[in-house]
Amino acid sequence: MPTSDNPSLDNVNDENKDFNIETSIPNIKIKELEADDNNIQVKDSNPKSDEVSNIKTNEPNLTGKTCIVETNEPIISGEEVETNQAFRDIVDNAMVEVTPPATGHTTHAGAFGDYFHAKRNKTKIIHFPSWESPNQSPEFKLYIAKCELLRVTNELSETRRQDAQNRLRLAEQGEELRQKQEEFSELIVNTEPFIQQNKEIWTRFDRIISRNETKDALLKEKTKVLIEDTKKFSKWEILMKILVDLYQPFKTSVSTCLTQSSSEFHDLESLMNSYMSKLYAKYELLGEFYESIHCIDETQHHFGKEISRHNETMKQLSDKVRLWSHW
Repeated sequence: MPTSDNPSLDNVNDENKDFNIETSIPNIKIKELEADDNNIQVKDSNPKSDEVSNIKTNEPNLTGKTCIVETNEPIISGEEVETNQAFRDIVDNAMVEVTPPATGHTTHAGAFGDYFHAKRNKTKIIHFPSWESPNQSPEFKLYIAKCELLRVTNELSETRRQDAQNRLRLAEQGEELRQKQEEFSELIVNTEPFIQQNKEIWTRFDRIISRNETKDALLKEKTKVLIEDTKKFSKWEILMKILVDLYQPFKTSVSTCLTQSSSEFHDLESLMNSYMSKLYAKYELLGEFYESIHCIDETQHHFGKEISRHNETMKQLSDKVRLWSHW
């Protein structure tokens, strides 16, 4: 079946203009194309027939117009579509060949072919008029009503059965939800002591952590002080090494002199011990000397006070004697 994206469609109806296409079928021509979306109307030009057929198609229409086909032949009804072979031949011949000047190749007019194929191949539902149907008796109508009542009754019973099943299922689900709610409530009640204990543990941990942080801060401060002392001692160590290296020749010379002399000092250690002992004795003697001088000063000061006091006493006595001698 031709599709709506046929390259000949744009050339068949360009810019919504009216066009006429002569087909190989006598007395049939395309007069006008005006339709809404997916709607094609076929109108008979025979004045004796005003029948209009509306066909819905899934193919897109040609630039939004309706395809109106005029023919001098009588319109072919839906009942004759399935049985009239001549109409099938007409449909086959209606697929006209169009040679667009732009493309240069021959294709079928897709929209017309789609319409006729849809008209030929679609399933028709025939609705007979009421006067062509036989009159129904009351017994037949009663039978139809009973059948309908039986069907509705069966549907009602099935609906009630399903409703009962749904109610049972909802009751089971509600009971299950209530059990879960009770379990959850018991769980919440039982977890209160655990939550309180957990809070106490966290409080104790916070105290321990704060205490450890304080200790860490103190240790860091002590570490800084020790590092500074270590740096100072390192400097003193370097200075002492420099001094030792500086006085090493003197030590060597003194040791040489001691080994060559016949004094009481045989080595440098004994000399240093003697020197230190004499220095200690010197400091002790100096201490005693300073103490003796201090005692002498205090005694002199005391004697000075006594002498001044006696002098004052003598002056007073001499004044009294002079007074007594005057009287």
